[in-house]
Amino acid sequence: MLRHARILVVFAAFLAASGNGDAEFLLPDAVRTLIRERRARVKVLGGAGEWCGVTFRADRPRVVRKIAELVARGVYPRDLWEEPSP
Repeated sequence: MLRHARILVVFAAFLAASGNGDAEFLLPDAVRTLIRERRARVKVLGGAGEWCGVTFRADRPRVVRKIAELVARGVYPRDLWEEPSP
């Protein structure tokens, strides 16, 4: 099975069980489930960067501003899918 498909199976089960649009899908819990069921292995990489997450719609403006700031400083690429310059 494709690697990303495993998390989609967990997400589909979450959607079926949640019953409403207010439930939050927690990626750490999903990954923990996959590890416990021996369907995934995880390698944790360290980083010195600042974490910036979106949980609620109200989080979006703050995150958009933060990403724009990181792009302006050259810390974050403007286009995630283009090859980085050497």
